[in-house]
Amino acid sequence: MFELYTDRMRVVQPDLGLLAAQIRGLKLLGRCLGARVPPSWPPPTLEGIEQDFMQIGSADPRQLPWLGWYWVASSDEVMSSTLIGLGGFKGTPDDGVVEIGYAVLAEFWGQGYATEAVIALTRWALAQDGVTKVIATCQDTNYASNRVLEKAGYELVGCDREGMHLYEHALFEER
Repeated sequence: MFELYTDRMRVVQPDLGLLAAQIRGLKLLGRCLGARVPPSWPPPTLEGIEQDFMQIGSADPRQLPWLGWYWVASSDEVMSSTLIGLGGFKGTPDDGVVEIGYAVLAEFWGQGYATEAVIALTRWALAQDGVTKVIATCQDTNYASNRVLEKAGYELVGCDREGMHLYEHALFEER
């Protein structure tokens, strides 16, 4: 199991065992992660996504690092290791570009965890061969997520007619 570390979290790369554990139940997932899994897991926007990840990862294990990484907080605020979110990329690099996405359980919103994890995942992605840019899309009305991206060093580069903001973070760019 490969992990990234921030000040308050472990960001755990998915593998087929973790995905299978989540499919089999939250208690097993918690044991595999060494963390408490809140009964509210997963965040509503990620409901059932582990099935998709399992299919993708089983067909091509090289895809696994580009899927959703588990965010396990270990800080005084949560009092124990707790699974709080998931974030990763929407596929392997395409012409040097990957798109990041993430979700955090509502009870952990507004505490800086998403910013920490997005920074860690962005740094990891930009350190991979061939990756030159990480992009993100976010609804213009999702003020918290827009702020996470800005704090993580992303730059707003556009907005479409449906109100989606496009952000990017490029390799070697000073922020």
